[in-house]
Amino acid sequence: MMKKKWTVLLLLFLFLSLSEGKPVHASSVTYRNQAELFVFVPNSKDLFDNFKGLMPGDVRTQEIFLRNDSSQFVDFFLKINPVKEEDEALLRQMTLVISEEGEEIFRESLDQQGSFENYVKIKELFPESAFSWDLSLEVSKEMGNEFMGKGAEVEWVIMIEEIEDEDVDPLPLPEEPEEPEKPEEPEEEEIDDKELPKTGEQSENYLLYGGGLLALGILVLFLDKKRKGASN
Repeated sequence: MMKKKWTVLLLLFLFLSLSEGKPVHASSVTYRNQAELFVFVPNSKDLFDNFKGLMPGDVRTQEIFLRNDSSQFVDFFLKINPVKEEDEALLRQMTLVISEEGEEIFRESLDQQGSFENYVKIKELFPESAFSWDLSLEVSKEMGNEFMGKGAEVEWVIMIEEIEDEDVDPLPLPEEPEEPEKPEEPEEEEIDDKELPKTGEQSENYLLYGGGLLALGILVLFLDKKRKGASN
C-alpha cells in the first residue's frame, strides 16, 4: 500500500514588546494537490500574527483552518520540533492551548512538545473539506521585564499523507429491507362431484307417506265399522 507524503514547516514566532497586538483574520493552510501542494493565508508560513507585541498577563487567541482542496482523501499529521536552548526561558513563561470543536487537544508551556514530539495524526479530511483549531496563548503575569523586546520561535511541522482511492475503505451500502414473508395459502379441498342426498326432502316425503297411510287406515276402519252397524 503506497501513500504519498509531503511536509511543510510552520513558524510560531512570538515577540514581546510594549506595543499592543493588532486584531487579525483567521489563518489557513490549504493542501491543493501534488503539483501546487500548499497555499498559506496570510502569504507567509508564520500563521500566528496575533501572537506579537505580547505583555505579561496577556491572553491572545488565533483561529487556524486546515483545508483539503484536492480530490483525494488526506491525513493531517503534526509534530512540534524541540525549541532552541536560548529560547527556553522565554517560552517557559507562556502556555499554549489548542482546541478542536471545544475539546482541548494540547495544553503545554511553549518550551514543551507535549504529545507532538513525534508525528501525530490529527485529522483525516475528505476531498474539499476543512477543520479549524482555536489557539489560546496565555502569558504569565510574573514574567519579568528582562524579557521585554525579545522574541522566540517554535517550529511546527505539518505532514500531509495523500491516500490513493484504492486505499480508502468504501462507504457501506445501506442494507435492503427484508421482504415480509407471504402467508401460506390454505390448501384447497377436493370436492366430490357426486350429488349429495337431499336428506331434508326425503324426511318430509316419508312423513307425508306415513301420514297418508295412517289417514287411509283410519278411513278404512271407519267405513268398516259403519258397514257393521248397518248390517246389525
